[in-house]
Amino acid sequence: MKKINIKSVLFILFFMIVGGFLGIFIGMMTDGGNITPIDLLLVAPYFILSIVLHIIIHEAGHLVMGLLTGYTFLSFRIFSWVLVKQHNKIKLTKQKVPGTLGQCLLIPPEREEFIYKLYLLGGVLFNFLASLLMISLISVFPVFTIVFSGIGCVLGLMNLIPTGFNDGNTLKLANSSIENQELLFLQLDVNAQMMVGKKFTELPNDYFSLIAENPKHSYFNDFQEFLILGKCIEKRNWVEVATSLEKLWENLDSLILPYQLELKKEMFYYLLIRKQEDEKLTELLKDKHLHKYLNMKTISNKRVLATKAYFYDQDLEKSFELINEGLLLKEKTSNLGEFLVESDNLVWLKEQIADMEANKLEKIN
Repeated sequence: MKKINIKSVLFILFFMIVGGFLGIFIGMMTDGGNITPIDLLLVAPYFILSIVLHIIIHEAGHLVMGLLTGYTFLSFRIFSWVLVKQHNKIKLTKQKVPGTLGQCLLIPPEREEFIYKLYLLGGVLFNFLASLLMISLISVFPVFTIVFSGIGCVLGLMNLIPTGFNDGNTLKLANSSIENQELLFLQLDVNAQMMVGKKFTELPNDYFSLIAENPKHSYFNDFQEFLILGKCIEKRNWVEVATSLEKLWENLDSLILPYQLELKKEMFYYLLIRKQEDEKLTELLKDKHLHKYLNMKTISNKRVLATKAYFYDQDLEKSFELINEGLLLKEKTSNLGEFLVESDNLVWLKEQIADMEANKLEKIN
């Protein structure tokens, strides 16, 4: 039997509930004579506006509840726009994360004082609260109130009901074991340390000792696996890079979307440099989703594209161009630690290419 796609079911339910909600209430308001044809024409714009507002409200909920429970501001992203705090200054930059519309990252309190429930539930609570408060204005803005409150309740439920890597599932996983709480703290703390400039090799050593899967493997464990992979790539220990990649690749289909794309990207990079005869390279060269992802302007993507340009396309000029473009992205990055790691990787790549070109000339002469 074909496996049911929960995301598709929720997507259908979303529009069924919102449609039913709008139909009932618009019918009620029309009977009362409070809605005009112009109001009905504005339903679509109200729908779009309400979604945008509820995304902002949702992330603001994480921010407020996090700050109230001992967290410190780190970054606030809506779509691809990010406000990030670095060196006690707030700057605006851009960052796309596949599968997410917004994200609020905070620096967690000390491990002994780690509280996570209100932080994780803050977004949903604010969606519900905003929807309830808006109902008090139904006589003034009838159609907008109906649309806004309906969408707020549905989006709140979609984030609360555990599925994928939403807030409800993250809360469920964290509640399931001490190990998962440790992994959640690790993820938040790694994000915090790297965004202010720490490299993988500068993080605490115990962060790279695998925490047990309890009660089962989840995207919490996957994060730590990617953390180990990042350190191996930074150190350019290719044997360990290969081991980490193959371990993750075994569970490719079970990874969440952002992790699938990151794994494909790093496997692509490794195979281009070390193992071009591997059949997976042919598959990755044809992967449209991967290449769409690589078109996003990030420094790690520039590394992979520069590697492809030289080792596969044999285009020296394009490779150096991409390397130089990557090195200029410091002011646009929201993760300073990642930039420092990747700039080292780009400099190393440039040196390797220069050495290989020099060796070619020696053989000719």
